[in-house]
Amino acid sequence: MIGDNPHLAQFFDQAQHCLDGDGNGLLADLSGEAWPYEQDELLDQGGKKRILRCFDRRSGRIVARAECLGEGDAAEEEKFLREARLTAQLQHPNIIPVHEIGLNPDGHPYFVMKLVEGRSLQALLDALKAGDAESLRDFPLATRVDIFSRICEAVAYAHRRGILHLDLKPANIQLSQISRHGEVLVCDWGLARVLDAICEDPQLLRLSLDPHELKTLTRDGFVKGSPGYMAPEQAGAVHSVKDRRTDVFSLGALLYALLCFDAPFDGKDLAEILDATRRGRISPFPSPPPPGLEAICRKALARRPEDRYDDVDALLDDLGAWRYGFATAAEKAGFVRQLLLFGRRHSRIMALLAASILVLAAATLLFIHGLNQKEAAAQDARQRAENSEAKLRQETAMRQRLAQDVAPRYMQLALEAEEKMDFDAALSYGSQAVAIEPGLSRAWQSKALIHLGRQNFTAAAAAYRKAGGADNLLLAQWSEELAAKAGAGDLAIADWLRLFARLQALKRDWIFDRLLRLHVERNLRLPDPPHGAAVKALAP
Repeated sequence: MIGDNPHLAQFFDQAQHCLDGDGNGLLADLSGEAWPYEQDELLDQGGKKRILRCFDRRSGRIVARAECLGEGDAAEEEKFLREARLTAQLQHPNIIPVHEIGLNPDGHPYFVMKLVEGRSLQALLDALKAGDAESLRDFPLATRVDIFSRICEAVAYAHRRGILHLDLKPANIQLSQISRHGEVLVCDWGLARVLDAICEDPQLLRLSLDPHELKTLTRDGFVKGSPGYMAPEQAGAVHSVKDRRTDVFSLGALLYALLCFDAPFDGKDLAEILDATRRGRISPFPSPPPPGLEAICRKALARRPEDRYDDVDALLDDLGAWRYGFATAAEKAGFVRQLLLFGRRHSRIMALLAASILVLAAATLLFIHGLNQKEAAAQDARQRAENSEAKLRQETAMRQRLAQDVAPRYMQLALEAEEKMDFDAALSYGSQAVAIEPGLSRAWQSKALIHLGRQNFTAAAAAYRKAGGADNLLLAQWSEELAAKAGAGDLAIADWLRLFARLQALKRDWIFDRLLRLHVERNLRLPDPPHGAAVKALAP
């Protein structure tokens, strides 16, 4: 029977091979001090290191091995090992993982990384710019924005660890080829710097350079960074101190490239590109991108660091607002823009509202038309002028009434969303209601309830005070007491029970039902699905 089944026969042949000799085939692979890497194949090579595709005999897998090209140069080898050690300390799904650091049989350093079977973001952009039909189909704007979001998450994580990348560019972003939704890895941390002021990890602090390293502009006679994607302070403009906003600028350049398939700064040669960077002359967008994304891109690419996002988390917040149909902070959107976006998110509601406004406007126009006809027949020139002034006052009052009608509608939407446990929408609607009508007490109460349930006690107290009234002022005082007790953690059960008793005394025990729902919403979130797929190492 075994002979008739080739797969089963192969299995028994492999099992017999493992049992041959002393019965320790895998142990034999690991025995001795032999160099474990074989079948070397050059993948890429830069000025300071090269990347080899090789087979790791000990783990039985294909990996990428980086080798320093400055063999015998102690300073270059030290920089090479520093990059390896620093990258190994950054363990994030969107940062290339380092498996091993060591010395080869000749005593020169190397480090081993996960091999990513795919292509760089630069290769993808080149294909998109060339009009490759498959790339254009597989990487629409939404997918490219998702890639950008994952790059930002990796950089935000590194910043929280106190690390600046300082060389973010498409060539240093690797995409797996498993699918268009595969892994996105930030690679090549050779120019990375440790910010001593915020880094708390002693292992990373050991890798910190002398402070003057962050202020120097050249390395071996070249500008530190990649022209077209580096910040003005890296190109010799503004000031030479680099901080998190330096990486924010490069992220803005990456977003521009994902929108336009090219770098934001162009020129005939390196000098022109650097001059455009220092002056903040961004190349025009070939076609108008979505307004929210353009505003995010321009804010991140601001010439002066103080005009950019303070950190990557703020950029991610704006990106999330755009993805969910809200106005971004970078747009500084007015009421009309906010209303337009609200209409896109809630097209059916806005259609009904628009129909109602049109009917009211039509009735108003008919009334005014009839009034004008009667006045034309009965009044002289002076009377017509006076009637025109009265008409203007009526129109102004009508516009004011229309604006006042919108705020209660927002409040009603907030209450409906609150009943459906859609607390994010309820908070948004309530905020828009009080933005139009600050004296809308019920909207302030709705906002306060959601903040209270999410244990944002300080915000809840402020909202209750805005609502006004004796009971709401009492609730504000209780919220301030809870804020003092909670600190950074959750409230004790005894405090919740005391709050419930107080609410019963106020005959507002229905509030506690909402608080329980909010507590469930706050503490029982489903985890994000795991990422999949393998990734490829990138040369400098």
